[in-house]
Amino acid sequence: MSTEALEFEFPPARAEGCPFDPPPVLSDLGGRPVRVVLWDGQVAWMFTRYEDVRAVLEDPRFSSDALDPRFPHEAPAMKARSMIRQLVIMDPPDHTVLRRILARNFVIRRLDQMRPRIQGIVDELIDDLLVQERPVDLVERFAFPLPALVVSDFLGVPFEDRYVLAELQSAQSDAATTDADAQANFASYCAYIERIVAEKEDHRGDDVISRLLTEHLDNGTLTRTEVVANVRLLLAAAFDSTASQLGLGMLLLFLHEDQRALLQADPTMIGPAVEEILRYVSVDQYGRRRLATEDISVGGVLVRAGDGVIVHQVTANRDAAVFRDPDRFDVTRADARNHLAFSGGVHQCLGQALARMEMQTAINTILRRIPTLRLAVSLDDISFKHQKGTYGIHHLPVTWDPSTTQPAVSIEAAESSLAG
Repeated sequence: MSTEALEFEFPPARAEGCPFDPPPVLSDLGGRPVRVVLWDGQVAWMFTRYEDVRAVLEDPRFSSDALDPRFPHEAPAMKARSMIRQLVIMDPPDHTVLRRILARNFVIRRLDQMRPRIQGIVDELIDDLLVQERPVDLVERFAFPLPALVVSDFLGVPFEDRYVLAELQSAQSDAATTDADAQANFASYCAYIERIVAEKEDHRGDDVISRLLTEHLDNGTLTRTEVVANVRLLLAAAFDSTASQLGLGMLLLFLHEDQRALLQADPTMIGPAVEEILRYVSVDQYGRRRLATEDISVGGVLVRAGDGVIVHQVTANRDAAVFRDPDRFDVTRADARNHLAFSGGVHQCLGQALARMEMQTAINTILRRIPTLRLAVSLDDISFKHQKGTYGIHHLPVTWDPSTTQPAVSIEAAESSLAG
């Protein structure tokens, strides 16, 4: 097998007219491991096959320590936001300790307590949507504000700052950002979080930031820098990613009317449907990065100690060796939950249960209350976030037949529709 390094652009370009499919430059590899040259001249291994991606994510010999100078950063923005120790760039045992601290905020009992509030937010957003002049931008009026409002309650970040946060997060995932601009953007982001943390010290509530301050900053188990870094991490995971995934999921259902009809006929299918959305179109365009700590064989090649490694879930989730007919969108797919959209190993996304809850509630409710909701433009008129690390849609114009809309139901009735 040739080990000649390929010049590679991140994020890799998606094909014209195929906004949901993996970038051809990745798919065309056919699962073959390759060496790639990154923006700073560093050479790294890249894996796209499901078995190889999962092997790397689950093997503790692949380090997540992005502070190591040998660590592969796919773009300046990625390097800038990895300069402060935070959960995703730590290895055990430090990672284990910090993850245990943060995981207390994501236990099922606490998330179940949030379900009525999330249902209420969804219904309020739909009520507002229905009084707007059609067509309406579903991203602006629904997919974007939903996770922003949930994050506002959950983390304790002011909802009125949602556009500031969106701009800061966008700059942190832009492939075109220069090294200097990326560092300046990250400094601005951290300064914003530091201000919120300072305000919370004097006005604490029942939110994640307040609990981190009371339970960990006050007794010295976390430093202020660590609080700031991990709040930023949680914001990115709970806000931008969920908004993008929800927008893409709605577009998928608009374009696959047969699958949408199945879901509308049987709302209890929402669980598998959301898993299929996550499998079919992953929002992570950069992939996951690791550093080999010893010589390891993966996918038939020898990765040497000190080699950088990049794995791509977007192609792993379309691997025909794992998913039958993987390029078909099928909300009844039984094995969709085997996807790697939330990464794998010890670094599986902490907020995945919250993201699932938001998506399930949002999709089922909007399809029930606005059954004739549909695209108001052609697919060619929709602009996608090709240059962002988090893939998504800029705007999603929709319309509907007003005579078919339905009122909100009780929280109990809404929850019962998700049973099963």
